[in-house]
Amino acid sequence: MRPARLSALFLSALALIPCARAEDALPAWDYIGGANDDEDWGLLSPAYAKCTVGTAQSPVAIDETQKTSMLPMQFDYKASEAVEQWRELSLILQFKDGNTLRSEGTEYRLRQVRFHTPAEHDIKGVNLPLEMQFIHESADKQVLVVAVQAVTGAANAALQTVVEALPHKGAPEKTVQVDVAGLLPKKRGYYAYEGSLSWPPCTEGVQWRVMKEPITLSKDQLRALGLLLGRNARLSQPIYFRHIKETQE
Repeated sequence: MRPARLSALFLSALALIPCARAEDALPAWDYIGGANDDEDWGLLSPAYAKCTVGTAQSPVAIDETQKTSMLPMQFDYKASEAVEQWRELSLILQFKDGNTLRSEGTEYRLRQVRFHTPAEHDIKGVNLPLEMQFIHESADKQVLVVAVQAVTGAANAALQTVVEALPHKGAPEKTVQVDVAGLLPKKRGYYAYEGSLSWPPCTEGVQWRVMKEPITLSKDQLRALGLLLGRNARLSQPIYFRHIKETQE
């Protein structure tokens, strides 16, 4: 079990609607250890109620799985311009159109990449130091998140571009050129389950794909990200009636 965090409204989290007016602003939330931590998110506002009463919340501990014949995901990622910003207690890369993913016959567009330290998903009892969450949206507004974890080792060249442009908390956003495909592992096997956004308002109905193979990053890269992010991972949530599928690969 690890600490947790959530964000603001679901669509605003994906930057699909304008920000709320100041008088309509939702209460602040935090990760474990504060007055507004993840265990109390649902008590802060009716808008966050799913965080407490939801039965399909994320993240989850990936332990028991069922191997299936799910199709490989097809990534069409390329070097792209992104807005890099510190927002909603996370480092966020905000993308325009240009990067897509096809999963189980549906095409999704990449909207954001969000960074969490440590990883939000435990896999077979192991908790790695970093998880990147690639947030996609289909034409009919369905959300699919691909989680890529990282372990210390060789430096990642694509990630280095992000690290060199790290904003300070509260600092203006920066525009960077990111080799998005370079943030993916070579092997594309994954775990799949239905869950939620892992930050407020914890909206459910989100499809998750958690990659089996991590990428590597250097200790210096991890240190730089950790100094900015601190501990911004939500506690594992009950699995309840859900099943976690696993690809054959």
